[in-house]
Amino acid sequence: MTVVRLRDGGLWVHSPLALTPECEEQLRRLGRVAHVVLPCTSPEHWYYGPRFVQAFPECAVWTVPEILYSEKGLPGFKDVRTPAIQALKRRDRAPQSLNDVPPPEWGGQFEVAVLSGGPLFTAAAFLHKPSGAPPVGPLPAPLRCIYLYVAVS
Repeated sequence: MTVVRLRDGGLWVHSPLALTPECEEQLRRLGRVAHVVLPCTSPEHWYYGPRFVQAFPECAVWTVPEILYSEKGLPGFKDVRTPAIQALKRRDRAPQSLNDVPPPEWGGQFEVAVLSGGPLFTAAAFLHKPSGAPPVGPLPAPLRCIYLYVAVS
């Protein structure tokens, strides 16, 4: 999980982890959770999202499109996405799809690239422009290098 304070003071939470009471308390001390980002189709990057959204109901949820629109699952596997994604969709404030254009709500602080590896893997990587920190995201090292090259060239 990565947490960034945006210029407007809101918190941007990437790939939320299990929300323990201690974690929730720390986040509330840091500020208002404004954005929860579920950046990848791999379960470890979105599984705890519904619990975060329940704890911080005013936050906006951002996710790769495949999480929102692909609920069929994989042949021979129980699809754990369906209950979690249905919980997100039942909110008054619907999750929003990420694309290569950063949402204006993020105050111009991030570059974003959505990379698709077919029906089994889609991920979004983020470059925090003010810090110049390496991309945040569930990408293998070679793809991070390619993204860094594209982002700075």
